[in-house]
Amino acid sequence: MKLYPLRHDQNSIHTDMNEISGKIPVGMKCPRFEIFVPVIYELYREGGDQSDWFSERKPWVTLPRFKELRNSMRDDLVAWFHREDPRINLIHAAESVELRDANELWLKQAQHRFPKFKSLEAYVSFYAFTRFIE
Repeated sequence: MKLYPLRHDQNSIHTDMNEISGKIPVGMKCPRFEIFVPVIYELYREGGDQSDWFSERKPWVTLPRFKELRNSMRDDLVAWFHREDPRINLIHAAESVELRDANELWLKQAQHRFPKFKSLEAYVSFYAFTRFIE
């Protein structure tokens, strides 16, 4: 998930927040709720080493040290959205939902291409933030 845009890619929550009003047809501009739903995937692999994780042909992977950060992710996102626009509030969070069949799918579809990686542990979190625009 990108909070701010990168130089080569403008796809980010920050860009969406700033450009959302321009996407609403002129005749429909009225008081409204705007909803932002960041979705965060975490993919942890066993096996391989750091050179495998960072190689050009690697499958995407979340570094193990980020696992601890998930405990404060909600607070960090709330603080970030509030800093960007104090009108934005968190209305819902689903955190660290384990994708139980991810390892089975990994073994069937991709493990033969990346034999050093022995297993996959996957989680998804999503948050719904809103702001009211008059």
